[in-house]
Amino acid sequence: MDTTGLSSVGLGITGLSAKDIITLIVAFAAFIISSLTYYYNVIKKADIKIVVGDLLMLNYFDEGKVNIGLNLTCFNEGARPGALVKLTGKILSLDNNKSSELYWQCFIQSMNAGERGKNFKPWVDFAGWPETIVAPGHSAVVRGIGFKTNDRFDLVKGDYKLLISGLEGSDLRELPEAECEFKIASHEEQFLRHMCVANSEGITEHMLFLFNRK
Repeated sequence: MDTTGLSSVGLGITGLSAKDIITLIVAFAAFIISSLTYYYNVIKKADIKIVVGDLLMLNYFDEGKVNIGLNLTCFNEGARPGALVKLTGKILSLDNNKSSELYWQCFIQSMNAGERGKNFKPWVDFAGWPETIVAPGHSAVVRGIGFKTNDRFDLVKGDYKLLISGLEGSDLRELPEAECEFKIASHEEQFLRHMCVANSEGITEHMLFLFNRK
């Protein structure tokens, strides 16, 4: 049976030149790229991660509870705004496994309380009660956060770990924990105990600033 004619007809209907194939591949690749771009820039829901900054600020309250100030960065890798609605934490001694839960008591801000141009006096001040932190899409937001231990907690010489967790969105999705470790030296233990204790109004003239964490 002669199939030459049929083959010619088939090629005429379905045959594609190399140029046509390249054009289709390029068009398909462009479609995929534009679809992914639209997803990551417009559709992708909020994806928040929290990171603890390099500076910790520590002092005692008169009842022996610990005040912990830190900078918290909220990274939103999604396209839509994200809302961090709750923060909690835990401090743990790596030497004796003692721990205390932390609660978010306020926002804080640092400033120079000294006379400008004459002396430098770092000061940490109240900057607002806890409220939702909104992170726009593809952005990062940094806020100063003040935590307080639920119980008396003695910061003695040794190694410690902070664990910070949060809840995001209306469905209160639990975020991956942020953590950091720090060390208290003997002289820092004494400084905290004797110089960094707040009065009955919660005010102290001194705090322990830890810049070089473990």
